[in-house]
Amino acid sequence: MKGLLEAVYVFAVLLWLAACSSTAPPTNASPEPTRFAALTWASNPEARVVLVTYCCPSPTTEELVRFYIPEAQLWGDGRFLWIEEDEDGARHVFITRLEPAEVAALLQEIVASGFFEWDEAYQGEAVVDAASTCLSANLVDQAKTVCETHGGTPVAFYNLIDRLSQGAGHSGNRYRPARAFVSGFQLGNVTGTRPAAALTWEETQAEGPATRILSGFWLEGSETLRLLWEAANEDPYHMPVVEDGDNLYRIILQVPGVSWIEP
Repeated sequence: MKGLLEAVYVFAVLLWLAACSSTAPPTNASPEPTRFAALTWASNPEARVVLVTYCCPSPTTEELVRFYIPEAQLWGDGRFLWIEEDEDGARHVFITRLEPAEVAALLQEIVASGFFEWDEAYQGEAVVDAASTCLSANLVDQAKTVCETHGGTPVAFYNLIDRLSQGAGHSGNRYRPARAFVSGFQLGNVTGTRPAAALTWEETQAEGPATRILSGFWLEGSETLRLLWEAANEDPYHMPVVEDGDNLYRIILQVPGVSWIEP
């Protein structure tokens, strides 16, 4: 009889231990970041696999959006382009090419941060004319964009944005477009201080009259393109001014495959 009681007691203890081991984790436990058995992405040169944007204060203008180049872009073939600003606010565009293993490591870093578990939109303190910061990651089996306006996202979001917009630990070469579309608009009667011109129309060495800006034209591998590209990078938040006699024009430079909005 004693042996039977001992057996029953041992059996009860084993049942209790089994129940404890199968208890669900606390509901406030942090979720495990999504893991992919194999990270796959579209490898064609036109596919933007990663995109970081910081644009544009509301109310946005069509001209400003067309002029904008994203903070960081990674394409399927490994081309990686990012923007840095110097202490004077000038824009410097860098480009490099990552090996497939480096692309996979960068994507895994995004996945491991918990990116695919975050909300798609975060709103911090309400601020008038605040620009939104967005990060997009596009894998073959999942794609997502997360945006924040003046705060509210996990700290890891800002860490990723900072890292990507600084080249993610890679060095690069200065980027210069081989082809771009030039357009713009004429400034009307200027009240107050007349905007300073970055170039005169004659200095641009462009062919034809300055009114060509209004309808737009393509430039390819020319000295004019180099001069306008340098002028555009002096202040990425204000389109450069070109002067033709008494007339002033704001120039919009769009680079196919690089500018946020295609020409």
